[in-house]
Amino acid sequence: MDSLIRKYPDGIFDMIFADPPYFLSNGGITCQSGKMVKVDKGQWDKSKGPEMNHEFNKEWLSRCQKVLKPNGTIWIGKSFFCPSERSQPLSVTICIIILLLLPPELLTENNS
Repeated sequence: MDSLIRKYPDGIFDMIFADPPYFLSNGGITCQSGKMVKVDKGQWDKSKGPEMNHEFNKEWLSRCQKVLKPNGTIWIGKSFFCPSERSQPLSVTICIIILLLLPPELLTENNS
């Protein structure tokens, strides 16, 4: 990404979609297909605390802004990071929040 930032100082992308870590891999459990399963996606998804999570999110969002055109849009997959007043130093404006609701048949392993 650094090479893109250097090559295109005014941005290159009209839209960026990001699905950052949710930081949910904390040894908890959830229900998946009617069974209790551990929430453990890997080390990359483990929280290092709210402040470190926030710093991580500010860093990747700042880097995205550098390759985004001035009137570009960043779509962020919903997670515990919600651009809000904590992101104002990055000049983030929330235009709309979109929730994706999937029907149960799309959530099963053997859908055909």
